[in-house]
Parts: sequence; C-alpha cells; structure tokens
Amino acid sequence: MFDGLLNKTMTTQRRTVSVSDIGSDTETWADHLTGIACRVQPVSGSERFSLERYNTRITHVIYCRVVDVTETDRVIFDSRTFEVRAVRNMDEQDSFLTIMAEELK
Repeated sequence: MFDGLLNKTMTTQRRTVSVSDIGSDTETWADHLTGIACRVQPVSGSERFSLERYNTRITHVIYCRVVDVTETDRVIFDSRTFEVRAVRNMDEQDSFLTIMAEELK
C-alpha cells in the first residue's frame, strides 16, 4: 500500500531518566531504532481541525511500517525533531503505523 511512498528514513529515540549523586533527575535521549523507512507529511489546516480531538498540537503525520514506537518517544528526521503525540495501527492490520507528531523548534 504505502511501500513506494516511504521515501525517507527516520530514527526513533527513547528517553531515559537517571538520578545523579545529589538526587536530581537527568533526562537523556538515546537512539532506539535507526534507518526506518517513512513518509513525513505536514498537517493541513483541515486535518488539524479533525485532530483536535487528541487535545494536543499535531504538526506532522508520519507513516511507517509497524515498529516499536510509543507516545513517549521522539522521531528524528532530516535533523529535525518531532515529539510523538499518538501512534495508530492503520486498519489494525499490523502493517503500517500512523504517527501523529509535533515538530520541536
């Protein structure tokens, strides 16, 4: 279905929190999956309206094969960073994911 349209690659990053010697939390991001074929599309005004039900800002939709990505991860694409806001299994077929994300500036 989308294989020919997955014309870019992305990296997913996963957050880890560690506690320093003085007891403060330190957040770091590490690459989780790399070289994932994907398609990244900006969200149009009409799509934004329909995505408001997620009660969060969505700037891009990312399509990829089913991989281990969660709503606490982030995506790196072309040196741009996106926070994952929602992950949906398209048609519940375990073939493709739709990742709704917000680009960080």
